[in-house]
Amino acid sequence: MLHRRPRSLSSFVTGFSATTRRINLARNAPGIPIWQRNDYLHIIRNESSLQKIRQYVQI
Repeated sequence: MLHRRPRSLSSFVTGFSATTRRINLARNAPGIPIWQRNDYLHIIRNESSLQKIRQYVQI
């Protein structure tokens, strides 16, 4: 077994993989994607940016 440092990126990714397998086993749906792809992240740096995001979410 490969040893991964706790809180490392590889440990984090491995956790997602394990979680995906467990969810798919519970749903009896092996290999079906469950995570959203191409998520858009944005750091809110000022009030103007916050207001634009709030307006987008309300639409």
